[in-house]
Amino acid sequence: YYVKNKDFDYSDLEKAATVAVVGYKEIKDNVGDKEANSRLKQAIDIWEKALAESTPDDKKSKINRKVTLHVSENLATAYMYTLEYDKAQEVIEKALALEKNITTDGTRSRKALLTDIKKHKKGYQKNKDIPIKISSGKISIKQHPSSDIVKFVEDYKAHENAEMASEIAAGNAEYEKAVEAGEVNKYQKYVQDINGSKMLTLPDLTAKLAKQPDGEKLDEFPEEVTELDLSTLILRGNNISSIPPSIGKMTNLKKLVLTNNKLTTLPDEIGELKNLKNLVLKGNNISMKEASRIQKMLPECKIKLD
Repeated sequence: YYVKNKDFDYSDLEKAATVAVVGYKEIKDNVGDKEANSRLKQAIDIWEKALAESTPDDKKSKINRKVTLHVSENLATAYMYTLEYDKAQEVIEKALALEKNITTDGTRSRKALLTDIKKHKKGYQKNKDIPIKISSGKISIKQHPSSDIVKFVEDYKAHENAEMASEIAAGNAEYEKAVEAGEVNKYQKYVQDINGSKMLTLPDLTAKLAKQPDGEKLDEFPEEVTELDLSTLILRGNNISSIPPSIGKMTNLKKLVLTNNKLTTLPDEIGELKNLKNLVLKGNNISMKEASRIQKMLPECKIKLD
């Protein structure tokens, strides 16, 4: 990507794009091509300089948010081709952070690039220190019956599934380790980002399908949840009989669903949720008197009892 705009001179970015395209073509079949790497380094220097001048919050600046995002994608791609995967990942993650949960075609493109970077980085780290032995040999071609092909496809799929399961298990182990160390909230992985709003539903459906503990009904309100910055909290269909005072910390909460639990009252701290617009208490033992008390504490909130 490069920019054309009568208000600023972007000839440097146009030059970088032109040089990089030639470099990509030359490096395609030979990652060690010195001339190709030199071209990409030239483009990288220009893009790095542009990012150093980035002021994404100023729409009228030369390197504004839009230009910054395009330059970041260019730079991350070039870093990936020159095997600088850590730099590539850092640049594209910073670009995605600038977008503040807004999803566009550009966002999807950058997320796809980040996935590619991580994939290639993993393969590179596994293989970079393995010596390459080149030898010649004769190749013979033998035709196999179709049943062998079917068996090969089945074996390959089984291998892929095993690899995926192994990666998921490793990721879960790493997550649990971070939870135990207090670095990550236990329920963070279940938080969904929907158009910039963060929502948590417990029990979690994915955990339920995987027959994991977080897919089971809750007997108590999970206090760890109050440490999360949520817009919506859904605890439908549990066995919760009381809400802790710490609920008052969830000041950004806009919707709280407590349908089909065993509640008879809510703590006074519920009144601290000044942004709460919807409180669903259907299927509990909340009396009209208690509902009236809650309504006085939350005059702007719509409370549903049935």
